[in-house]
Order: sequence, then C-alpha cells, then structure tokens
Amino acid sequence: MNPPDDRSGWLRPEIVASWREIGIVIALSMGYFILSSTWVAYDRWSGHVANIRLSNFRLLHLIAVQSSILALLLGFLARRRWQPSDFRIKAGFQATRQGLALLLIWIGIAAFMSLFLRHMNGLHYPIRSAQTAGLHHLHLGWAVLVISQIINAFAEELIVMGYAFNQFAAKRGPWVAFFLTLLIRISYHTWKSPVSLVITTLHFLVFGLSYKQRRNLWPLLIAHALYDIYVMAPWVSGLW
Repeated sequence: MNPPDDRSGWLRPEIVASWREIGIVIALSMGYFILSSTWVAYDRWSGHVANIRLSNFRLLHLIAVQSSILALLLGFLARRRWQPSDFRIKAGFQATRQGLALLLIWIGIAAFMSLFLRHMNGLHYPIRSAQTAGLHHLHLGWAVLVISQIINAFAEELIVMGYAFNQFAAKRGPWVAFFLTLLIRISYHTWKSPVSLVITTLHFLVFGLSYKQRRNLWPLLIAHALYDIYVMAPWVSGLW
C-alpha cells in the first residue's frame, strides 16, 4: 500500500493539469451549484424563509443541467487524453458490497444525529427529515427521482473525486486532496439547514477517507445514489 503522502499513482503524469486549469474546470463545473447554494443560505441567514420547491419539473431541470455539464467536461477531458480508467471506477461484487456498507454508514450517521439532537435539545429530527429540511412542496415520481439521483451521483463524484481529488492528490498528496474536496462539497451544500449540513459534512468525511484508502469511485457512486433515493422516497407520489 502506498504511504499516506505519496503523490504517485493517482494520475498519469501527462494528464496532471496546472492549478489554473483545475480551478477553471471546478468553477465551470460546480460554480452554478455553489452560487445557487450560497444564495439560498444567504436568504436563510438574513431572515427569509428558504422554501425549495422540489418537483418533477425541478428534477428534470437538474437532469438537463448536470447532464450537459458532465457531457462538456468529459468531452474536454477526452481532448486532454483522459481515459475511463483515470476516473478509477472499478465496478465489481466486492466494490458494490463496499458501496452498500457506505450506504449503511451514511444512514447510521443520520440516525445517530437524530438521536443525539433529541437527547440534547429535546428536538425530534427523523432521519429523512434531517436531510430534507428546507424542502417543501415535494411531488415526485419514481422514474424521475431515480434517474435524477443517479445522474447527480455520477456528476458529483466524477467531478469532485474522479477529477478534483485525483488532480489534488497528484500535485500535493491525498491528505490535501481530502480537505480541499471536502471544502468543495460543503460549498454547494450550504443551502441545507445547520443540522443537515453537519450530517452531510460527516457523510463526505467518510467518503473522502474511503476513496483515499481504496482509490475506487464505484462504492461512492453506489452509496451516494441509493442514499439520496432513500431520503426522498417518502415524497414519491407515483411512477412518473
């Protein structure tokens, strides 16, 4: 096993980008979501009521935006001589089991936080409610929900871990990559309530450690997509 500060082996030398290029790619890929999240967070802290209307139409919009961004990014990286193996997606039975284990850890973290808050403050935060606080008027169909969350998981993990983590690790080592990608993750989840943001931060701490240790994106894709579907499943009102 490579030592913790080893920068070798994360990316082929010919595809390691400059800091300027990495910053531009992340800004163009995630900037829309970071700005949107910051705006909602500002509304909340300035005394406005954050009311995020989540519907099939909104999820279809998300599918279109994320699919377009992902297609443009993959096209650009193909021109930069990236290969599918550079993203470190190693599917398999063992990797799928690891993804299911991460899913259970995520659910366990949310459950623990719910019980902790209930004990400390007398607050009752059901597991799902803790992660969907701030979402209102949910009217979702199964097909749109599943497709949107699969695309969302692939977009987030390919950009933040498959691209950014690997670039950071190749340039400054995996621990720097771990903390920088965690900050990126938090920056586009600031729309969430404080409790939900703490849970999300803990989730992505686990993800970062898992990827740093195993160098495999497949478990993260499995856990991320299934968890988001699980959290929003109670608001599904039909097939479509």
